[in-house]
Order: sequence, then C-alpha cells, then structure tokens
Amino acid sequence: MPLAHMSDDELRKFRDTIRRHNKRLSDFELWEREAPMGAVDVRYKPLGTSKNYRFGSGSGWPAALERDLAAGEFDRK
Repeated sequence: MPLAHMSDDELRKFRDTIRRHNKRLSDFELWEREAPMGAVDVRYKPLGTSKNYRFGSGSGWPAALERDLAAGEFDRK
C-alpha cells in the first residue's frame, strides 16, 4: 500500500468503512496515483474488483466507497 499523500483521517475512514461492511481489511489493497489529480485505486483481492476514487481535501472518497460497498459493487466481477 504505497500511500505517500493520503491523510491519516482518510485512511481511518477507509478502515472504518470496510469494517462496517463486514469485510476484512487484508482483502483490500490501496494504490495511490498522483497524476493528473490525486486518486486512489481500491482493489478487492478475492474477486479482483477495483474502483478508482479521487482523494485529498474535501474529496469524500470514503463516502463514495461506502456507497459502492452498500450497492455490492465489490461483490461482482
């Protein structure tokens, strides 16, 4: 998980979100990308499902992840 620019608050929200949806943290990978804007790839290893979110101040990506988990986006290939 190379995460040089992500805030501690964003990481805490990520972990809390995963736990609320009864998923294991070890089943997820985060990859930070900087160009052209800060983005994070979230990969669910058991199915190989991944989603991309913008991160940074005011981005709200953990809330978007929460919506995707609730909608079952990571439970389908």
